[in-house]
Amino acid sequence: MLVVYYSHAGLTASVMHKIADSLEDKGKVSIVELEYLHGRYNPIARVVFRAFPWIVRLEPTLNDLKDFDVLILGVSVLGGAPPPPVVKYLSLCKNVSHLKIICVYLYGLEFNAHKCIKTMVKYFSRIGINNSYTVLASWGVIQREESLEQLCLEIKSKLQPA
Repeated sequence: MLVVYYSHAGLTASVMHKIADSLEDKGKVSIVELEYLHGRYNPIARVVFRAFPWIVRLEPTLNDLKDFDVLILGVSVLGGAPPPPVVKYLSLCKNVSHLKIICVYLYGLEFNAHKCIKTMVKYFSRIGINNSYTVLASWGVIQREESLEQLCLEIKSKLQPA
């Protein structure tokens, strides 16, 4: 299994690491944090990247997914859109058609999460991914330990054969 995420302020990182830890009983889990090549703190660049995610430059990372059967993607929803590094990463990935993808959408407003999901589903179909699952996690709820445990159980349930 591969867990991939982009975290702007650290909360997504914390959640995705806890998810990865909870999955270790299911087999080997690798985890990758996506990073902008030249840092993330240029606000002008972030606005441009949101409009044109394909021009984002990422730090080199694992993008040939032939050795994985599951990709768990941490998507922090900001303004109803996926983070540009996540979109760019998916565009760079090879050998994805066999993957089961579980998208963990971490959001503030549920309306924005659903808007983001629609964007991601359209993008998945364009790149040939037809086996994706959605898990929603509200920022306000996920910070409670019992909610995080429930999230991990929901993700484990998605790993079971259909």
